[in-house]
Amino acid sequence: MMIPIHKFAGQDLLWTPSPAIKHHYELLAGETVLATLDMSSWATAAQALTADGSFVIKREGFFKQQVMIRASEAEPILATYTRGWGGGTLQFADGRLFKWENANFWGTKKAWKALPDTCLIHFQNSPWTRDLLTRVEIEAILLPEHPLLVILGFYITLLSKRDTNPLATT
Repeated sequence: MMIPIHKFAGQDLLWTPSPAIKHHYELLAGETVLATLDMSSWATAAQALTADGSFVIKREGFFKQQVMIRASEAEPILATYTRGWGGGTLQFADGRLFKWENANFWGTKKAWKALPDTCLIHFQNSPWTRDLLTRVEIEAILLPEHPLLVILGFYITLLSKRDTNPLATT
């Protein structure tokens, strides 16, 4: 049984590849698994699991690519992520928006922000490993979608690495 992500707000969490399963990733608080992301079934499709629920995430489209998020394959779209210059926008079916932006000049740090400019979740790539340092701010846990933001930030980072270097193993 997983522990909810919000219990570790304000702490450093780590997305890391599973040592046992290829294309399977875990969000860890120390040794505690808070979420998983499995990308083994298809190149850009993913199954995610948290204590708060599960998600199916899939990039769709060719010229105008978007990432669609559903609770399951058969469920309606919960939210759509559209990439833009230097980041992107996540729009939920009810119209709420979140921005995915660079958090530093080099683009090695990213963040989910609520409008107008509240930073909710930070992500930082490790230059030496495939890990992604993640920090959920206290303000984020007030939002029921914070687990999805944690997962989607990692998913977008993985796709970005694959798009930049398709031969690299993520």
